[in-house]
Amino acid sequence: MRRCRRSAAGWTIWKQGRPEYMEHRFVFLLPAAVAIALTVMPAFASCITPDSEAPSDRDWNQLREEIAGFAPLEEPGLRVGAQRVFRLRPEGDASTRDALLARLSDMAPRIEELQRSMVIEPRRAVVLVESHTDGFDESMAFTYCAENGESHWLEENIDGLDALPAGTCLIVMFPDRIGGSRLYDFDLAHEWMHTMQRDAFGEAYGDEAWWREGSADWFAHKVVPAATERDHVIERFFTQQQSCELPDHSYDAQVFFFWGEPLFGLPWVFELGFASGDYLRQAEQAAELLPPGRWLDWAVAQAEEAITMPDGRPLPEQVHKPAIDLGRECRATITGPALSVQVREVSLPPEMGGTLQIEAGEAQVALRGVDGDWSRATGSTGIAPPPSPFTLAAISPSGADLSVDLSAGTATPSGCKCFVGRWIERPTAGPEDQLDGAREALDMLGGMGIGEEQTRDAADFLAGAVLRDSFRFRNEFAELAAEVRYDQSGPVLTIGPDGSFQIDDPHIISREDVRIDYRVYRHSGAWHDENGRLELDIATFTFDGIVEGPNSDGPQPITDEVTSASASAFTGGGGNWRAACHGNRLTLMPWEPPGHTPAGTAVELVKH
Repeated sequence: MRRCRRSAAGWTIWKQGRPEYMEHRFVFLLPAAVAIALTVMPAFASCITPDSEAPSDRDWNQLREEIAGFAPLEEPGLRVGAQRVFRLRPEGDASTRDALLARLSDMAPRIEELQRSMVIEPRRAVVLVESHTDGFDESMAFTYCAENGESHWLEENIDGLDALPAGTCLIVMFPDRIGGSRLYDFDLAHEWMHTMQRDAFGEAYGDEAWWREGSADWFAHKVVPAATERDHVIERFFTQQQSCELPDHSYDAQVFFFWGEPLFGLPWVFELGFASGDYLRQAEQAAELLPPGRWLDWAVAQAEEAITMPDGRPLPEQVHKPAIDLGRECRATITGPALSVQVREVSLPPEMGGTLQIEAGEAQVALRGVDGDWSRATGSTGIAPPPSPFTLAAISPSGADLSVDLSAGTATPSGCKCFVGRWIERPTAGPEDQLDGAREALDMLGGMGIGEEQTRDAADFLAGAVLRDSFRFRNEFAELAAEVRYDQSGPVLTIGPDGSFQIDDPHIISREDVRIDYRVYRHSGAWHDENGRLELDIATFTFDGIVEGPNSDGPQPITDEVTSASASAFTGGGGNWRAACHGNRLTLMPWEPPGHTPAGTAVELVKH
């Protein structure tokens, strides 16, 4: 399973792109010169929104020249908590209403309310700029902070900007690229969270995008209720989660904070930043941020669709729940990366007995039937099957990939537990089948008083006949003696979890002026399985129907249950079989000891 590794160093820019936020991480080698040499971090793994092109010298020069033509730096007196606000804007706008400052002023009380939950009070000054340049790869906004205690790029590149406090952050907004007033507010709130993160966590604040960007989007949703402009990012989380570790996500990881904040409180979201380093970058370390049971709570909350937006609205997308049918497959394995929630809807065989076997290793697993309670499991365990279908949620709260095996079936040691259930036989070509069963049936005709001429005609037919589409579990006598109309395309074999089986083949026989309607035509007995050898012991033949002929005086009921040895003479029934399962197909071959070639035709059945 792929891992995503990131390095941490230097000054940083966080960049938002269109149509969704896109991210860059830059390391600045900052000599005392206007030209800035920059190195672009290698592209993130496919789980993260791919990087676009790094800003060029032209981009930075355009921004510098634009700012150089602005009015002098203003400090309009607005503070957000302890953060001083500065403003740079064009000369011609100096006497007009400052819409950007008004937006920040309106949201300041909500930001300050959230700031009060932070252990370290954000104090970095912020310079607000709106740019109309065409650079920075169509970004909607970005934040660029000086290192703590150091001067800002603005001071070293723009004349007259030497009065900024050390460690100042620059927020650049691109209003021409932002569609709508609410999205502008959202972007501004998102960028403001970055200034707070950079201030509160200093050197601990690196390139752990899932916390940095995910919590910034969470913060923006707290500040700007009812925003829908980021719905596509939330949808992406559930798509990428199938193959991505939690630390591999970026902006879309906001869903994790939607879940955690109501449970653990506002400080929990901010204080995750103190973990930093490997605790945010590597799955095996990030797993230690919560106890294993809490990680399973996160998985269950997704399975229950219990997570909401910060303003209480339902999420625009929910967790994906691929289906697993253990009635069609012998076993199922659920896999995924570490710290990745995997949810499945599992169906069981309708006749399933015994236990549902779970091999989870160190993964955490929860199961719930319809309208039931969640039960939890880890390691190797067998449980009473929940009502089917049931929901299964799993997560590997470590650095190990998730792998959970499920198996359902009987308590026998069979390696092919998909025997259990109802199976319908398919015709299979059998050049080696010389209709021995039909010949046996022909012998029975003589004992039933059938005329010699009829039996001779049948014998002549058999002499040159080979049944290419044979049914091993269908009596061939009726095919020879009359016209037959079957209810099913093939016999139905039901293998019960209690060790019983039955073969059902209801049909209607018509010959001249005689008609027999077998509504029940069943052979039954017990089955045994030993290391893949399936033994069918026919004990009973039962029929129930109506017969009508020239001398019957109307339809007459016929019914009987035969338990004598003659019951086992049913064509293809009884004996030992070598069994093989292939998904929803079960193939039976006449069993021979090792070293012998099985004789006869295979019986191929499909799940019914």
